[in-house]
Amino acid sequence: MDVRLEPWQPGQLPQNPHVPLLWILPPLQTPDLASWWERALHPFGVQPAQFPLSERLRFYADGRYQALQVTLPHYTVEHLRRGVYYALRKAEEVGWPEVQLIWLQPPGTADEEDFWQALAEMTLMSLYRFTKYATEPPKTVEKITILAPESAKSSIERGLIIGESVNMARDWVNEPPNVLTAEELARRIAATGQEAGFSVEIWDKARIQAEKMGGLLAVNRGSLNPPTFTLAEYRPENPVNRQPIVLVGKGLVFDTGGLSLKPTPDSMDYMKCDM
Repeated sequence: MDVRLEPWQPGQLPQNPHVPLLWILPPLQTPDLASWWERALHPFGVQPAQFPLSERLRFYADGRYQALQVTLPHYTVEHLRRGVYYALRKAEEVGWPEVQLIWLQPPGTADEEDFWQALAEMTLMSLYRFTKYATEPPKTVEKITILAPESAKSSIERGLIIGESVNMARDWVNEPPNVLTAEELARRIAATGQEAGFSVEIWDKARIQAEKMGGLLAVNRGSLNPPTFTLAEYRPENPVNRQPIVLVGKGLVFDTGGLSLKPTPDSMDYMKCDM
């Protein structure tokens, strides 16, 4: 999926106004929203009466412009996440291959980083599917342009990085366990480190034995594939924290621990999710 950011303010026409627009709006109780909505529609030659504010999903089309309106029931980051998801899924259902996404920030509010970051995250995460092995992947939205003020750029860029990272982790989890072995997981982490700029050290079985990591070796006795232990380290110049932040992940690519307690027919496909 191609996701881009384009500077935009209410009262302006986007660079390509004929690409379908997905409007995400704050709650209708927001003061001055009606006048803000009128200002946003004016460059398109659309009157608010033609495309009125609504608490329900609303479409607009006049032969030149196509639009979809989603109004949030509450002004929270979580509701914005849901609104973006709903809008993009509806765009996919309609069959739009390219859309423009607009969060019409409530009038009089300062740019809120969390909202813009969440919007960007969900732009990438909402339409995720694991289609690597699909013979005919379903049609979906291929290009999304986020229309936003310049002041939101850094928050949106951060959100896109997070969304891309989440989807990468989803891809790894969704791989069959015969593909994503411990060795393959380590290789992918190393490749990601090379791309993103952090160092990666991979311990093989001999090193794990030398370190006397009996727990990992015991778990690995149930597998024909050798274990790995991966250390990823990021040391930027002039870090803001003096004490390091340490994150520990299980890294088990197929975990049948407690099999006698698990409802196997309902849990076997989730045993690769402990990674």
